[in-house]
Amino acid sequence: MRTLDDIYTTIAVVLRREDITRARREEQPEVVRNALTQQRTLLVIDNLETVDDETVMEFLRELPEPTKAVVTTRHRIDVAYPVRLAGMSAEDAMLMITQECTRKNVRMSEEDARRLYHRTGGVPLALVWSIAQMGMGHTVDQVLTRLGQPSSDIARFCFENVLENIEDKPAGRILTVASLFATDASRDALGYIAELPELDRDDGLVSLEKLSLMNRVGSRFSMLPLTRQYVLARLLAHTTTELKYRELQADYYIQMINKLKWGSASSRALINEEMFNISAVLNHLITQGEFLAVVEIFNGYYPFLWRQGHWSRGIELLQQVLVWAENDKREDVEARCNHWLGRLYLYQHQFDEAERRLLFASKQYATSDWQWISVRTYLAQTLLRQNRIAESRRVLQDALPIALERKDYRGATRIYNALAEAAIRETSLNEALNWIDTGYSLSEGRNDQTTVLGQNYFLRGILERLNMNYAQAKGWVTKYKEIAEREGFVQESAQSALELARIACATGDTVEAVHRAEEAETVFDRLGMIQEIRECQEIYAACGSI
Repeated sequence: MRTLDDIYTTIAVVLRREDITRARREEQPEVVRNALTQQRTLLVIDNLETVDDETVMEFLRELPEPTKAVVTTRHRIDVAYPVRLAGMSAEDAMLMITQECTRKNVRMSEEDARRLYHRTGGVPLALVWSIAQMGMGHTVDQVLTRLGQPSSDIARFCFENVLENIEDKPAGRILTVASLFATDASRDALGYIAELPELDRDDGLVSLEKLSLMNRVGSRFSMLPLTRQYVLARLLAHTTTELKYRELQADYYIQMINKLKWGSASSRALINEEMFNISAVLNHLITQGEFLAVVEIFNGYYPFLWRQGHWSRGIELLQQVLVWAENDKREDVEARCNHWLGRLYLYQHQFDEAERRLLFASKQYATSDWQWISVRTYLAQTLLRQNRIAESRRVLQDALPIALERKDYRGATRIYNALAEAAIRETSLNEALNWIDTGYSLSEGRNDQTTVLGQNYFLRGILERLNMNYAQAKGWVTKYKEIAEREGFVQESAQSALELARIACATGDTVEAVHRAEEAETVFDRLGMIQEIRECQEIYAACGSI
């Protein structure tokens, strides 16, 4: 059992209380308390240190009579809540900095004070020591540089003795590994890279928490910046060990990403937690020229960057990988990079660059590759957005028979959607409806969980708005938005919000129109979609909000 939900489920099964599992989440605690007060119950929880759900401790402290609990753990627990040594809050730290500067007659800008806070993690001792050094004539930059050096007085005072005591123990290995992470790390990641059995891993983490060298929030473990700098500097002095741990870290993320399902909210949540760590690993691999490992991670990581709207990072990585692929004659990787860059540039309205990339990818993919259909569809959309409608139609009409012959119904539906979009641009609404119906009949039941069918709904919604059937339009666009949000596509969700704003504006619902436009603009601004931002501003103007 690792979570409070696990405990609730076990209680429900053992006590035969189905009302516990049927209860709404917010009602469950009271239903469980009621069940436990009605009979003598003994709860046995083994290996408490492996339980990452902090609400479990609250549950155990508040057990109702006559329930008792036996808890086994490899470290001492008390009735009182544990207090971990950690950095001060930013507000308190800035106040201390001001007070210490006054005492030491040190002048420090607000920006330098923030730099000092972030470098020390708000550790009071480090703040006081740093300002004292400045009072002795050292500059801010000199002090900040010295803070992370293993030879500095403050670092040696804080860490030297304690690290010597754990150096050859699991705790020492875990701490060393943790210094490689850009942010916090999961229990599994630390154990895998440190090559420790589960029991040794958990013992080591317990020791590090006790020593205040690591802090735990939920299931993740972090170090203060000062600790990380000191430990990492020691690791960098041992090249063989550093190389070994970095290889294990890359291998961990390769395995993790290969197991993910992008339609799963839990997978996206995990990547959101690990995003900065993955980026740091990729940056290191790129610096070292380890592009085979980069590609292994990036193939699975890019779909997340696309869906969740981290496009700037996606473009940066694609450009770096593309240079390697071109030099190393990796045509498959080169095709994929041009394909993905073309799509990103299309949505950012960089049409010349999008067209160039997509034409490259068209030549690099074989027509038998399903990606070829995708590339040709994006190329057609690039032409369409430049009002080169006849060229766009030719590209689509050439690709359609190939998609149908290969029974690529997803690809064919995308082509029908693009043909409908072309017809809408030419105000050929009956033709557009025909393409929409054809795509719907082809994809319904096959792609009903994807944004391919969702795009079909979206286009039908646009068509209904143009025909002034606003209730039906809102219904279709809302269905598309629900699919996009369920699947984690932020750009598609924003596009549907913008269309809902247009519908609301057309019906005179200015409050809803502005609300939806603001929702959309927030995303478009992050994605660099300038044209869509202008459309949002036009809606504000039409609704009298500017």
